[in-house]
Amino acid sequence: MWYAPFVPQLGPAFGAYASLPLGLTAAIGIAAGAAAGWLGWRAGKRPRRVAQPA
Repeated sequence: MWYAPFVPQLGPAFGAYASLPLGLTAAIGIAAGAAAGWLGWRAGKRPRRVAQPA
């Protein structure tokens, strides 16, 4: 974010984000956080052990 003022292409993106209703941005943020937590939980599990045929 330190260099954001020097990147003019980010202006329209921030403007579009700022025009979204608060409820929508909060819902998207909560959903993204839940997805990141779930995916991280899944990625941190031990791999399944496959039964070796005897």
